[in-house]
Amino acid sequence: MKHPFTLEPYKGTGTRYVCPQCGQKQMFVRYIDAATGAHLAPHVGRCNREVACGYHYKPKQYFAENPNLEINTKSEFLNPKKKKHQSPITNSTIPFSTVQETMCCYGDNHFVRFLHTRYPQAVVDAVVQRYCIGTHHYWDGGTVFWQIDALGVVRTGKVMLYNPATGKRFRQPHSHIHWMHSIMGGDDYRLKQCLFGEHLLPGNTLPIAIAESEKTAILGSIHMPQYLWLAAGSLSNLTTEKCKHIGNRPITLFPDAGAIARWSAIAATLPNCTVDTSIEQLMHGCDGCDMADYWLAA
Repeated sequence: MKHPFTLEPYKGTGTRYVCPQCGQKQMFVRYIDAATGAHLAPHVGRCNREVACGYHYKPKQYFAENPNLEINTKSEFLNPKKKKHQSPITNSTIPFSTVQETMCCYGDNHFVRFLHTRYPQAVVDAVVQRYCIGTHHYWDGGTVFWQIDALGVVRTGKVMLYNPATGKRFRQPHSHIHWMHSIMGGDDYRLKQCLFGEHLLPGNTLPIAIAESEKTAILGSIHMPQYLWLAAGSLSNLTTEKCKHIGNRPITLFPDAGAIARWSAIAATLPNCTVDTSIEQLMHGCDGCDMADYWLAA
């Protein structure tokens, strides 16, 4: 029996929630089972602040990242499936040759073109190669941020579209975020994400900095090279499990303005982890701003 999901219809303020990304009250619409009205997890939904926030975490992505879950139609909670004598689930991967095929055409890559307007060519070329930034024409000018784990295994790639003049993401008429495993026809793809930049951990002894966005991690590696910069990819993607390859190395989290409390709770679960809160003083009153906004405004 299929359980199609839909955004919860508006039936008063009680059906609108706090956005997990921007923290705005009564702006978040959760997904429900269309047949039963049961909610999915609290972070599965869409923020109505499409321009200022743009958060949209879909049920398809949630189940792809949690393949061992099934719907309990009598409750709003999801329960682990009971499995007997089954082999462990093997996560899907993408050949590294695919990454290499995208590492070209940077004159067409809007994000790389923007970097060249702000930083010396040698600096941009180095960071592009280091983070394996790719180009993809799903949208003209598209950028691929590959997720490659500490073992060199390619988990997926996030395709995004930026304005080459401002460096800001195109959010209209939609958020312009897509995934390489979907573009490649991966309907049966078993996705398990990792931190962006995780492939740089082996052999590197620098303390770790983790930002929310890939863009901020890239700029952080230029502006604050005393850290090895990684990115969670979204507010809700930073988890204790995703940080396991870091071990006991010092970690500093750089949350967006408005997300400090959320990431502080995660920091408390990690050894040797602190939270940098300076963004709310540096960009006072700019809800959702991050260190990239500060560096580019300087």
